[in-house]
Formats: sequence, structure tokens, C-alpha cells
Amino acid sequence: MTSPLIDFSRSFLRFSTTRVNHTPRLGVAAACTLTPPRGSATTFYLTCPCIGEAMYVPRDLIHLPVSEFRLIAAPADQFLLLKRFADARQDVLGSFRCGDVMPTHDGLGARVVELAVTLRHLPAATPVTGYAEFRAALLDGRRMVGVTTYPDAATGGTIRLEYPADTINIAHDQEAWQVDAGPLVLPALPDAELPVARLRPAYLVYNRWDYAEFVPSREEALSGGGATRHYGQRTPLTCQHQLFVTD
Repeated sequence: MTSPLIDFSRSFLRFSTTRVNHTPRLGVAAACTLTPPRGSATTFYLTCPCIGEAMYVPRDLIHLPVSEFRLIAAPADQFLLLKRFADARQDVLGSFRCGDVMPTHDGLGARVVELAVTLRHLPAATPVTGYAEFRAALLDGRRMVGVTTYPDAATGGTIRLEYPADTINIAHDQEAWQVDAGPLVLPALPDAELPVARLRPAYLVYNRWDYAEFVPSREEALSGGGATRHYGQRTPLTCQHQLFVTD
């Protein structure tokens, strides 16, 4: 491990716009670093979700129809806006540079004038190398953080995922363990004008150190008609995992 691990419980993204004189703050749920073959790496952060809301009004706080809001962002650079409704035909999904106007519920739009991430890091973390350490961490209630790296087939570079491993499993009749991580963020598209547009929330599941399967968020057709935004297209991934525990 070449960099300190993120303490996701104490890390936040904040942004400000020209539409409302205030600053929202959202928790950071996961990170994805894209390193091209040449040039510098860029880290993108997935926020925790929130419900679409009217600000500082006495009632009718939650927008109707109800939507779930997330950002994937590189600080002071670019971001992907994800606003998910029950009906995917109403979803808003768009990539923007900091300073661009993003769409709003009232249709007027809002220019993003600040996009910042405050990161705090774990003071110490111990690598997990096998079943016994994994089992002890689970049963002792210790926090676990995962790091997954693999080649970026689209650019020839490297992808590094960092995420809290909150849902983990151990078997009692065999030395087997399993991680069900997510939502985290990873490239689900091969190319885009803005790198952030390649990224989507996803779940990552694995039980060995060199393999995983992921399912990205995408529009899924419903059998009775219409569509929703859910997780689909199970994809195998040859990669390298590291797990770390901390108190």
C-alpha cells in the first residue's frame, strides 16, 4: 500500500451553486483512481445518496416525484450527476465540469462554483492475508477497507478502487470468506468525452484475491413495460484485492 487509507466515516464532499446561497455536504462512499499510461492520476469520489429536497421551506420538503441524488466527482474539476426516479425515463444522468450549469428540479439550473472533498485517513491499518485474520476481524467487529486494482483495458492504464468492506461473510465449516462491497464506483463504459462519464455506482463481490464479479448501475427494462435504474450485467474481473482492518 503506497498511500494512506481513507476513513470513509469522516470524509465528505461539498459543493456550492449560484441558485441557493448554501453549501450541501455529502458523505464519501467510495473512491476510484484512474491512472493513464502517461500523465497524472485522477481520483473520483462517489457520494452517499440523499433524497431530492426543497431547501429551508416550512413544509413539502421532499420533492415529488421522489428522486435519489448522488454525485461522482473529481474535486474542482468534473462531476457526474445521478438523479434516480422510480421510472428510469425521468432519470437525470449527466457529466459536467466545475463551473457548468447542472439541471435542477425547477428547470432553472444551477452553476456549480465549488466542488471540494475533505478526506481524513485511517491512522493505522493491518493487512488481512488469510481466513483466520478475516474471521477475527468480522467476529471482533473491526472495520474493514478494501483496495482493488486492475488494468484499464480502455486506456492501457490502471484502475484503483477503494471502499469500505462493510458487508462481509465467513463460513464456519470451511476456511472460506466473502466480501460484498458497494455501492462503490468504477468504470462501466469504455470511453467518454469526460473521464467521469465512464463511471457508475456498482457492487463488487469476491472470495479470493485475484478475481471478482461486479454489477454496475444501468437502466433495466421491466417485464410489464417501462424501465428502472438498477444493477445488472454481471461482469467477471481479473484483479488484485487487498483488505485492511482497523479499530
